[in-house]
Amino acid sequence: MEKTLSVSSARQNLMKLTKEISDRMDRVVLTNKGRAETVLLSVAEYQSLKAAAQLLTHPQAFTEMNRGFQEIAEGQGLTLQQSFEKPIVEASVVRSK
Repeated sequence: MEKTLSVSSARQNLMKLTKEISDRMDRVVLTNKGRAETVLLSVAEYQSLKAAAQLLTHPQAFTEMNRGFQEIAEGQGLTLQQSFEKPIVEASVVRSK
């Protein structure tokens, strides 16, 4: 959930806001004189956004991830048990079709 608060209001309720953001994955847009200035979000959401942004900087990884999703949709994926039975392949090895 996203809500908007003034910086002054957020300052007065910072401990409560921190808990709400952490517990419920809320986002709070902080305003200063009516203008959005900053967003408060949980560390987990921040890390997720960083990981997504990093993934977008590596088109090859994004392509491989999409290929994996397609294989799963076509029933070609491995079960969790099977994945542990397979030898680990070096990350630098790229599959070719």
